[in-house]
Amino acid sequence: MNCNSVTSSSIVVSLIGNMTSPSQGAIRDERSRLLRDALDKMDEMDREVLALRHFEHLSNQEVADVLGLKSSSA
Repeated sequence: MNCNSVTSSSIVVSLIGNMTSPSQGAIRDERSRLLRDALDKMDEMDREVLALRHFEHLSNQEVADVLGLKSSSA
């Protein structure tokens, strides 16, 4: 599994959460697939910004600093 897949998978699990009934499981699986497809279509930098904001709880400025971007780009 490549780094992009791991990041996408982590984001999917975190955003979808745990649904337990059979119907909720089916909904979770469909949402996971759709979200994974959308994340996989994102530019690698955009996915990294999302991961830093969501998992590391970094501000836009902190993300920009980590990635060497202007803060308006993060």
